[in-house]
Amino acid sequence: MNIKSFLDLNTIHITQRDAEILAELAADEEAFPLFPVYPRGDHGWLVSVVSTDFGGCTPKDLAEQGFSIAFCTLYEKANELECSAIMFDLDGDIEPDLETFDW
Repeated sequence: MNIKSFLDLNTIHITQRDAEILAELAADEEAFPLFPVYPRGDHGWLVSVVSTDFGGCTPKDLAEQGFSIAFCTLYEKANELECSAIMFDLDGDIEPDLETFDW
């Protein structure tokens, strides 16, 4: 049995522009095939993390798509921790050591 882990974070850890991009990607499955994004209720997203070992996005790829450095750093950290996803949710955990954004 294969059990996967994911980061559970509050949306306060991403910028408003990151949220806009995630909403666009969740609405169009073809928009970014290496980076599946699924809506999580009205105020969040489940972001699949694909290892760069398997053709996943690098921080440079994400930045080129318009994501903030903060988002790129979170995605890279999730990859390093071998997480299969990041759940960004309005009710998710707020980590005191991570950057936050007021939007």
